[in-house]
Amino acid sequence: MPGGARPKFWYLLPNLFTALSLLGGFYAILASVAGHFIPAAWAILLAALCDSLDGTLARLTRTSSLIGGQLDSLCDLIAFGIAPIVMAYFWGLTSDSLAFLPPPWQKLGAVAAFIYLACGTYRLARFNVNTGSRDPSFFQGLPITGGAASLSAAVLWVDAPGGLLPPPYGLPLLILTLALAGAMVSNLDYLSHKHQKFFAKRRPWIYTAVAVVLAASVWVGPTKIFPPLLIVYLLSGPAATLLRRRQSKTPAAGGKSA
Repeated sequence: MPGGARPKFWYLLPNLFTALSLLGGFYAILASVAGHFIPAAWAILLAALCDSLDGTLARLTRTSSLIGGQLDSLCDLIAFGIAPIVMAYFWGLTSDSLAFLPPPWQKLGAVAAFIYLACGTYRLARFNVNTGSRDPSFFQGLPITGGAASLSAAVLWVDAPGGLLPPPYGLPLLILTLALAGAMVSNLDYLSHKHQKFFAKRRPWIYTAVAVVLAASVWVGPTKIFPPLLIVYLLSGPAATLLRRRQSKTPAAGGKSA
């Protein structure tokens, strides 16, 4: 088109996927309140998929905008902050789920839920402020989508038929919720999809690995394969942080060590 103008529909594409992410979070909240936790978990995971596509589409179509970035961040707070913790609260953090604790301590689930939400909100704000000033190859702290996906995976892994744990899930979920909250506001390094050196040189291998994982998930069952993958991702933060710190302390080749 003249002057490099983009068709108007191109500007709507990224925002359409942002809206779909918001829709997934909204549905997850409604499903959780109604006690339908597995559909809620799937809705959050689908919202995470849409969230990963909106930014990619904006870059591919060169339609990134300030309002698009703000809209994405606000939708993330609902879809990956509020929705997953509402799901987790009604699933295993209510006073009934923690009835084995003394009465005052049965409110810990609500406290943990608020801490998760507060840390997720801070995580988004820190990301917005630090965009452009940090190495884009790594996220600072666990992304809020990673926290939401981890809670969703816990529901799928445990609450599905033949699940890992019998109810109630209060204490394990309480520990997981607080651990995820701490990981989001930590300084751990989590690999970003913008890591040029890693992904640019290994694209064929990355695509092959993704195809194998997707095929395996269909064969084995997503509820069995997604949670272990997320556990690996959660552990990758401390591992990457330790590795980067060791590399930063290693003298450059040809240099003199102290």
